[in-house]
Amino acid sequence: MHQTTYGATHKVKTLSREDYVKILAEEVDCFFNVSEENTVYNNKLTIKDSSVNYLNSITSSNSLFTFRKLLEREFDDCEMISKGSGNIFLSYVFEYIHSNRKLFTTNSSDSEFEESLSYLEKELEEVKNNSFKMNKEIFFNFLEKYNKESVEDFLKIISDSKISSSIFIEKSNYQKTRIRKRNDCVFNISFDNDFLLNRDKVEFKNFKFVIIDGFIDSVSEIHHLLHESSETNQPYLLICKGMREEVKYTIIQNLIRKTINLFPVSLATNEENVNITSDFAAVLNGDVVNHLTGDTISAAVRRDLKIGKKLIVTKNKISIEPVDSERLSRHIKFLKKRVEESEVEINKQYLLKRIKFVTADRIEVYIKNENDYEYTRDLLRMIDSFKHYQKGCFINNDYKSNLEPTSVITMVIKKVISFLKIIYNIRLCIILERED
Repeated sequence: MHQTTYGATHKVKTLSREDYVKILAEEVDCFFNVSEENTVYNNKLTIKDSSVNYLNSITSSNSLFTFRKLLEREFDDCEMISKGSGNIFLSYVFEYIHSNRKLFTTNSSDSEFEESLSYLEKELEEVKNNSFKMNKEIFFNFLEKYNKESVEDFLKIISDSKISSSIFIEKSNYQKTRIRKRNDCVFNISFDNDFLLNRDKVEFKNFKFVIIDGFIDSVSEIHHLLHESSETNQPYLLICKGMREEVKYTIIQNLIRKTINLFPVSLATNEENVNITSDFAAVLNGDVVNHLTGDTISAAVRRDLKIGKKLIVTKNKISIEPVDSERLSRHIKFLKKRVEESEVEINKQYLLKRIKFVTADRIEVYIKNENDYEYTRDLLRMIDSFKHYQKGCFINNDYKSNLEPTSVITMVIKKVISFLKIIYNIRLCIILERED
């Protein structure tokens, strides 16, 4: 992203067709020159990756504001859909421009240009008509092109997962990649840890619970809950958005005396916790007490409370065994739809965190320290591509990787055709607005 300085003056510059042809020639030469080269970066990291090396190269400043800007946007879109597909996109684009330079250097007709794209249109049809399901032999051929160590870890990941499993990937400072299968929902959130009373953890089974989307103002509001907890051996979970000090003091004193078997999750007031009570409700298959619906805390705690399966609380982490998988699935779909509709990046990040919290059937992958570029790149690409391969694949004889997921190669070809049409249509002149 390029910063714009407030108050900066701008100049308008017109590029002729000759200028633009020069840009294309420079970019094509640059791409093919760095594609197979081992490039050493400032951190002494050596990378042999055509897309990485090309996108980190510097050509003319005119290209930065024109061709390169358009290309990088399309590359990023491809990578968002499938890791590694940006590299295929670049290869298609530059091979086309290299083979059809005359279309940009002469007064070619639109019909000539359309005809030049025909092989891409035919390949698109071929992909759709010749897609097939991946089998064991194809799968192991698919693995051969990747780093051996990353293949070993990838096989561990898929051996632990089911078709329904979600895979969450995080970079870490571990010396070795860690892979963990989980069937619980884990909330890494901020809440009052004083109720742990210096214990490492609190564990409940078959516990009753109440979820309050609000602040507990007085002890009288939860008096019935405290009384029930003291009269029975039933464990209780109380989730709320904070409480007065006198309420906290009363609960802690009873916990110290061991007169109640209750754990309060008193949530911190922050943006991440704004809607978190609905996530707890989905996991526990319960309801949320909210004064906006006319409900009161004192009335809610007197009801016959629902029962959860298993709960483990440690410092700033709550692990819950989900009660109703169908309800949880509906809730996850709802959150994913919110992500798609959100136009604010920070909101998307909060929603993605919430999705991770409420996803029970999942594989957690903590990738070892990122200095090993080839390992990290290949592991991410295998995990990402495998999901697409399961939907169908295609033998691509024109591209060096040979086997590609049908959905990915279809997406890439469509983007290539669209991009080339843009480049062709602006080949006569370009007007730039640039900072002084």
